[in-house]
Amino acid sequence: EAQKRTEETVARLGERMDELALNQRAMQSEMLEVRRAIRELAEAQRKTEGYLQIVARKQEAVAKQWGGLSFSLDYTLENEAYRHLPSLLERDYGLVVEGRLKRELFEDATGLLEVNIYGTARQNGEHVVVVGESKVQLSRKDVEQFVRRKLPRLQKLFGKVFPVIVTHMTSQLGVKEYATSQGVAIYYSYDF
Repeated sequence: EAQKRTEETVARLGERMDELALNQRAMQSEMLEVRRAIRELAEAQRKTEGYLQIVARKQEAVAKQWGGLSFSLDYTLENEAYRHLPSLLERDYGLVVEGRLKRELFEDATGLLEVNIYGTARQNGEHVVVVGESKVQLSRKDVEQFVRRKLPRLQKLFGKVFPVIVTHMTSQLGVKEYATSQGVAIYYSYDF
């Protein structure tokens, strides 16, 4: 009787071992599939990273070109301002520009200072330095930066200054009024 039970137990264990072996083969097959999928994902990720690097380089090139275009627009606006501002400043403010308006670099205690529009003038017999910025699209923040950061430095360098900003357009309502309230003359490219 015990022998019979032992044989039955061994038979059941054999069946169980066969089941476990089948399960193990199935798991091994699934693991191979998972490994293959992981390799495919890794390869896809490598390709994606390669594409992203290409896109990043192209985006950098576009940004450089856009920056160059922006500089070109700024310089074109400044060049037009140099030609037309003297007569506008005389008409609107009684400023008589002496010589030419130009762009200049200056140095003060805090470093280099780029001035987009610079020139000397007379107003009611008094010496005045015309200083200005050009912005293709002028915002309130641009005016604030000019008035708070650049203008005080220019006043220390030159004494009496006449601030002016030229632009193609403003990016917000009320920018011209704000600039005027800060003592900055605003001219649009269509004024030229």
